[in-house]
Amino acid sequence: MPIELRFDLTFEDYLNAQRLHAKKNWWLRLNYFAARFVVPVLGILLILLSLLIFSQGRPTHLAIFNFGLGIFLASYPWYFRAKIRRCYRRTRIGSADTWVEIGEDTIHVKGDNASSEASWKAVKSHLEDRKIFLLYLAPAKFIILPKRIFTPEQIAELQSLLARQFAQRIADPS
Repeated sequence: MPIELRFDLTFEDYLNAQRLHAKKNWWLRLNYFAARFVVPVLGILLILLSLLIFSQGRPTHLAIFNFGLGIFLASYPWYFRAKIRRCYRRTRIGSADTWVEIGEDTIHVKGDNASSEASWKAVKSHLEDRKIFLLYLAPAKFIILPKRIFTPEQIAELQSLLARQFAQRIADPS
């Protein structure tokens, strides 16, 4: 029996999908970690260094530059989130209302202004966490399925379907 879903893809769903996608390999994970934690800490250290120089009564052009750079780096997580929000807005086609039907052979996705159908052979891999399913059609192209819209039975059914589809590929790699 096909799994039928109807939902609005929210920015939080999109953000959760990007977080899960960032955990796919070590390079993406490192970039995500650096943008969220390393860069702001470096910015705070530059601000403190500039304040130390200012407190000694010797403001220099380098201290002023460090202070400005520190402000930018410390606020980078907000810039990063705004950049992701802009990407979310730019990738929407029509309203966020989406209908998905997941069957044994195909996946149908339909929105206000677009419709697509993919066979399970087109799904190269998948990822899952406690909030999102990602079905990868290409290395950076995926179908986002928020778990908040699933019933517990549908989650179990999709997990079983994914296991069957990918077990079939291992058994029959052609």
